[in-house]
Amino acid sequence: MRLGFPKRLPARVNAEQRELNIGGATVTKFEQVGVELQYEASNKHEANRSFKYSCRVCCERGMRIECDRCAIAVTHAITVAALDTAKER
Repeated sequence: MRLGFPKRLPARVNAEQRELNIGGATVTKFEQVGVELQYEASNKHEANRSFKYSCRVCCERGMRIECDRCAIAVTHAITVAALDTAKER
């Protein structure tokens, strides 16, 4: 399955508001970038730092993404758990 944006979007839609439909869940471009930052984290400090930055940007720029439904928050929890497990071994 190939993901991507339509070739043309209305001019009034900014980059943060573009949405992807992945597995029935709608994910904004902002969340997609935040998830990629979590995947790229090589340690817990980097994961926490990028998550904190994403949360701050979301709150300050009015993204209006519910924290309980945020793809970045879910990915962060999974990333930190994986890094903790890897550290224990």
